[in-house]
Amino acid sequence: MLNNVLAMPLGGIIALVVVAVVLLLVFITSIRVVRQTEKVIIERLGKYRRTLEPGLKFIVPFFDHVALRVTMKEQIRDFDPQPVITKDN
Repeated sequence: MLNNVLAMPLGGIIALVVVAVVLLLVFITSIRVVRQTEKVIIERLGKYRRTLEPGLKFIVPFFDHVALRVTMKEQIRDFDPQPVITKDN
């Protein structure tokens, strides 16, 4: 195989290197690392797709994009109604 690569014309080798670099860049852009303190909202073509939990995740390049990163501080938590003391009590 090495002999075949060495026998290729220079233009063919350059094209092969360019294709390899483009494929590597596409693979790298598909990897997302979500921190433990946040969640990531993913949109596909402008519509909500999914929410990424913490960890190493893969997305579809050119179609999916990160719409919003929400930290744990920004998440809303619902609490049950609390009894209050008012003048009427």
